Amino acid sequence: MSSEESLDSDADRRLGQYRDRQPSDDELADRVAKVRAEILAVHIKLGSLDRPVNEGLKNICQILRRCSLSVADLGEAAFDFNSAHDDIAFNVAHLRKVVAVVRQLFSGAASDLPALEQEATRLFVLHELEHIDQHFVEHSLAAEMKDAFGPDEVSKLDVVADVRAAHCSAIIADTLSGSTDPIAHLRRYRNYLILSYQILCVGFGVDGLAHKKKRALGLLTNASIAQLAIRYANAPEQRLFSTLAFQPTFTSVSQETGRFVILALSTRGWRILTDARFRQDTSTVLSVWNGLGGAGYEYILAVLGAAVEGAVLELPLGGD
Repeated sequence: MSSEESLDSDADRRLGQYRDRQPSDDELADRVAKVRAEILAVHIKLGSLDRPVNEGLKNICQILRRCSLSVADLGEAAFDFNSAHDDIAFNVAHLRKVVAVVRQLFSGAASDLPALEQEATRLFVLHELEHIDQHFVEHSLAAEMKDAFGPDEVSKLDVVADVRAAHCSAIIADTLSGSTDPIAHLRRYRNYLILSYQILCVGFGVDGLAHKKKRALGLLTNASIAQLAIRYANAPEQRLFSTLAFQPTFTSVSQETGRFVILALSTRGWRILTDARFRQDTSTVLSVWNGLGGAGYEYILAVLGAAVEGAVLELPLGGD
């Protein structure tokens, strides 16, 4: 065996050992603590800059200044907000699922994985902190909400938290790297949306759960709009797509018409984003819906992008 082959073999062995070893509770607690420190540091660095995410980040920081973060075994609950002790505990089992998705999906050296796992952990923590900002603070509320309003309303809260978490993560990554490029920001945001989709589908599953499939499609709808905003850079339409990219979307399919039906949450509430005048291929749309649930996303992004682009350019949506 040559020295080069030996080095490759050692790298593969180290990668295999790293992937096989589950992170300890202490390691997960350290990662959660690092997320808290990053968010607070970035908020201080941003100060009073007029950034679209600044208000949302401010709300999260108000929670973090009050509360410590920890990890615990919480059964099915993603987190436990102990207001009496000002502590938010995150479920170690859920955090390990997030790590497992990263290790399953991303190849490369073992030294590359911790940074990717930290970014995925940040997405998870931000998502749950967004729920606290929504006053969705008890696991039992999920069942009550589903009973009162149906499961779609819970998934709408989830997709709003997903999109805001991805947006906040992109701002944090921009600030930590010193980037001020708006196109680079859109790329980061798009990639975090895709990672959120993969964590949902691979880590937690959407099979047989229509409300979760709508959330998953919503994530990829936002990612496809972000991709359109990147593609239309320097064109008049770019501002419209860039604005829409950060409005949470909830996407389903009409089994009767075989068309995507997309709702977007603007400052004026939920609005319909699709346009009946724009043709969609029924077999393609239904194949996307029926095949949803794996790690793959490129084909779905392309199909959604075509549907959204054709409809949005015909709609008098304005700029909010």
